[in-house]
Amino acid sequence: MIVTIFLIIIVSWVAMFFDRYVLEKMAYRDSLTNLYNRNEMNLFLNKQSIGQKPGVLYLDIDHFKAINDTLGHDTGDLLLTKIGEQLKKWEKDQVIPYRIGGDEFLIITKDQDLSALEQSAHSLLEQIKQSFHIEGNELYVTGSIGIVVGSNEESDHTKLLRAADTAMYVAKKKGKNQFSVYTTQMGLKEVRKMELEKDLQKALKDNQFYMEYQPKWNVKTNTLYGFESLIRWKHPRLGIISPREFIPIAEETGLIIPLTRWTLEEATKQCKVWHSQGIIQPVAVNISKSVPYGHTI
Repeated sequence: MIVTIFLIIIVSWVAMFFDRYVLEKMAYRDSLTNLYNRNEMNLFLNKQSIGQKPGVLYLDIDHFKAINDTLGHDTGDLLLTKIGEQLKKWEKDQVIPYRIGGDEFLIITKDQDLSALEQSAHSLLEQIKQSFHIEGNELYVTGSIGIVVGSNEESDHTKLLRAADTAMYVAKKKGKNQFSVYTTQMGLKEVRKMELEKDLQKALKDNQFYMEYQPKWNVKTNTLYGFESLIRWKHPRLGIISPREFIPIAEETGLIIPLTRWTLEEATKQCKVWHSQGIIQPVAVNISKSVPYGHTI
């Protein structure tokens, strides 16, 4: 009887230990790639001494959504597993790779030397830029990397990760398969861009846009031969925003279509007013190349 009770206790302890091990692994390891996950990343950063400046490489796989959409999520998951195997080779005492979600990975290193971080980013891009043979498909992928040497003074680390994420998106805009180093100026530029993107939709509803009409003059005949319509944005707090700044944002977000519709309507109204005043001149309206050909405005 005593032996039976003793065996039950031993089995219970083993089961409890096993459950704890499995649960802990699930909590701090990514189930797909077996890399450390975001929970472990936060735990690691919390353990760092105040004032330490870990180096961060924020990696995003280029065009990963296209692979998921065309070949399916199973193929996408297998690709992420392969990439995880490549990143696993980087894991050592001073360098730790993480999968923090989707096709986004983070490598944290205690090395604070920027030139060393740039060399690591270059090596990582070369390592990823290879063919992966998955389910009969030969896939060639590239990545974009944001680099930041950040302060560990914030307990939630949001500032550090936001900076790395910002640098990564700048790398993507440079043409992908590149890395970019975060700067304060870059951060201010991205914050302004996000602010304008947020306010752009509201600007249409609140009639913050207006039109200017630039005369077109024929120097040979010394006569007027039409007008060019130019859209302007008067932001209630930031003042006049240049089209060079807000048009690319409208193109990226899809707001260029309603903005083009508004521009055409305003130019047509003005043209009608001039006609009623006896001014018969053509009005040119610039159409963004981002508006799909044949799209009904």
